[in-house]
Amino acid sequence: MLKLLKGSFIRLFRSSEFQIMPFLLMIMNFMMIFMERANLQDTDKLPGLPLFNAFFHVVVIGICTAVFVSLFIGAEYSNATIFNKIIFGHSRTAVYLTYLITCLFGTAVFHLTATGVTTLVGWIALGKPLFTIGEFITSYLLSLPVLFAVVSFYLAITIIVQNRAVAIGISASFSVVLLIFSMYFCDGKHYDNKYLDFLPDFYLNKLAMSDMLISEGVIEKLNFPVYPCILFGLFTVIGLIVFNNINIRNTPEGEI
Repeated sequence: MLKLLKGSFIRLFRSSEFQIMPFLLMIMNFMMIFMERANLQDTDKLPGLPLFNAFFHVVVIGICTAVFVSLFIGAEYSNATIFNKIIFGHSRTAVYLTYLITCLFGTAVFHLTATGVTTLVGWIALGKPLFTIGEFITSYLLSLPVLFAVVSFYLAITIIVQNRAVAIGISASFSVVLLIFSMYFCDGKHYDNKYLDFLPDFYLNKLAMSDMLISEGVIEKLNFPVYPCILFGLFTVIGLIVFNNINIRNTPEGEI
């Protein structure tokens, strides 16, 4: 499995989808930062960078993750790479877990990159961050179980579909619907309902605005994402069961 991980990580760092994702996420953050900068009446008195600006991209990170996983894993199907790995003696479980670990790592890295760079740019544009290093680390770590649940779900979809274009269409469409549905509950009446954490985008929205919600007394503190952890385990088990029982395409995409 170590050889599988090594090869998968090498391909990850070379993949264009992994390299592009941080920039797409940072665009969202930069738009918010520069809008606030443009609205400043006195540029000599900078208000400071709120936590919301550093993590604003988590609102759409589900869509980006759906596209990333579908493209990255879909390419392995398109080139018949998955079939070849199994033919060469690697177990299906090892292959699946390798892809899961790689996608989890990739998502965590481009999420951290977007957040870190945004903080530096926001520091320059709006002034000293209004949050501590501890608050930054806590928010980042709390977002990971949610993102991992999202990754495991879209990986399972891509594994089942075995077609890159179809997987992107299904995953991206579902992610948009999930985002819209989650936004419906993004008001003060629902933020204390922990059962809504089953909607990953709902928790991420709550995380992005946690500093404002806490300061306004809407929530006491950001709760640990228990339900996303359950979803992560559930989707991982489902993905493993399906992958171990389906026929893997043995020809590159476009060939018969």
